[in-house]
Amino acid sequence: MGRKNAPFLVRVTGILEEDGELLIIQQKMSDGRKWYLPGGQLEAGETIEQGIVREMREETGLHVECKELLAISDTNFSDPCALHILLRVKRLTGAIHVPHCTYDTVEITDVQFVPFDMLKSYGFSDRFVSMVKDGFPLASRYIGLDTFFDFFN
Repeated sequence: MGRKNAPFLVRVTGILEEDGELLIIQQKMSDGRKWYLPGGQLEAGETIEQGIVREMREETGLHVECKELLAISDTNFSDPCALHILLRVKRLTGAIHVPHCTYDTVEITDVQFVPFDMLKSYGFSDRFVSMVKDGFPLASRYIGLDTFFDFFN
C-alpha cells in the first residue's frame, strides 16, 4: 500500500513559566500580531517531545524537557489544517536569546519573559491570561478549534 500524505500538519507550542512570567517570542506575522508562544511544525519522523525540544532550542536558545500535555486543538484557518498540541515545558539549561539564523520564514526579533499580568498588553486574550494564571485548569483535553481557546485578542 502506498504512503499517503496527512491532510493536516502537526504543530507543537511550548508554555514555559518561571517565577510568574511566561516566555514569548516576537515575530511580525501577516495577521498583524507581534507576540506569540514559541513552537512550530513537527518535522518528518520527529516525536512530539523531540519537536517541542527542537523548536524551543531554535526559537529561544533554551534546552527544555516536556512536562505536561495542556491541550490539543484543531485549526481550520490554514491550508492544510493543523493539529495543534500545547505543552508545558521546563527549562533544563541555557539563557534566552534571539536566534542568529532564521529557522522559520518569519524572523524572530525578540524573546522575553513577561509577567502574567502584562500578557494582555502583548496581545494575549483575557481568557488565555486567566488560563495561565490558573495553571491551565482544563489541562489534557481536546478543546476543539483554536478559536475556542482564544489565545489572542
